[in-house]
Amino acid sequence: MSLGVSWAQPGLYAGYHLADANDFSGNARNLSATGAPTYALQKFGNGVTFPASADLHKTSFGLGITSPCTQVAWINVGTQPGDGVTMVPVQVRLGTDPIKELYIGYRRDGANYYFDVGMHTIDSTTLFGYTWARQLDTGIWYCVGVAYSGSTNVLCALNGDVRSVTVTDGSLLSGAVNQLCIGDKHIGGGLTFLGSIDEVLVFNVQKSATWLRNWYAWSKGLLI
Repeated sequence: MSLGVSWAQPGLYAGYHLADANDFSGNARNLSATGAPTYALQKFGNGVTFPASADLHKTSFGLGITSPCTQVAWINVGTQPGDGVTMVPVQVRLGTDPIKELYIGYRRDGANYYFDVGMHTIDSTTLFGYTWARQLDTGIWYCVGVAYSGSTNVLCALNGDVRSVTVTDGSLLSGAVNQLCIGDKHIGGGLTFLGSIDEVLVFNVQKSATWLRNWYAWSKGLLI
C-alpha cells in the first residue's frame, strides 16, 4: 500500500506539525496551549518541547469523536521518568460517564521502564493495555500510535511493531465531549511528558495494522 507523500492522510480529523498550534487538516481544530511549550526545530521541521520545569503544560481542545479513533505521533524523551512516574505524550479523552482515556504513555517502575498504550476510565479502572518492557532512549525519535475500533479492538504501535488487543469494555456513549491532550493527560492528570513531540495526527476511523506499519516506514525516512 502506498501512503503517498502527504501528511494529510484519508480520514484525518486533526493534524499538527506543531510548528505552532494550528491544525493543518483543514478542519480548523486549532490547539490552545496551557503553560509554556516551546516551538523549535524537531524531527520534521518545527515541533514542540515541554521543558523539565513544566507542570501540566499541555495543549487541548474539544475533539468530539464518539466512535473509532486513531492517534499517531513522533516523540523524543528528554528526561527519563522518576520511579513510579508515568509520562503521557498524547491522550484522547473519550465518552461521558464513565469518561474513558485512550492514551500513549511511558513509565518507570524501579529499575524497569515501560512503554504503554491503553484505555482506562477516569477513576483509573484499566479496560485494556499493552506494555512493551523497554527503555526509550533519550534523544531518539520514536513513532507511536494507537488505533481504536470504537468497540472491542485496539491496535498498539511502536516503530512499526503493531500488537492487537481486545478491549474489555470500550464502547463509547453518544454525545461525548472529548479532548485531545498533547504533552500530558487531561487537566488535573499531572503526567507531564518531558521531551519533544512532533507530527500528531488524529483520525475518526481505526487505521489498519498495515497502515500503522507503513506510516512508520514512510515518515521515518522523511527529511525536511
